[in-house]
Amino acid sequence: MMTTKTELQRFPVAEYKDIGLPEYTENPLIAALPEILSPVDTVEKLTKRPIFHANEVNLEGHVRVHAIARLRRNFLFLRQRTWC
Repeated sequence: MMTTKTELQRFPVAEYKDIGLPEYTENPLIAALPEILSPVDTVEKLTKRPIFHANEVNLEGHVRVHAIARLRRNFLFLRQRTWC
């Protein structure tokens, strides 16, 4: 089966970056990821507040549940570890 140019354009072309670590540079799956964020940038991205509109409280339940789903996307759930 031959792949046409149109079919190839559906997928973004990977951009490989040299992060400076050989174990990352030699792995094409890691080298194609976005750059590693600094601690300050990481905290900034994790502390963004979710979009909330006060008038959504008055929406009917079957509509409001979709707004609640939007709020859930902004939380990072971590498993709790128990050290023995």
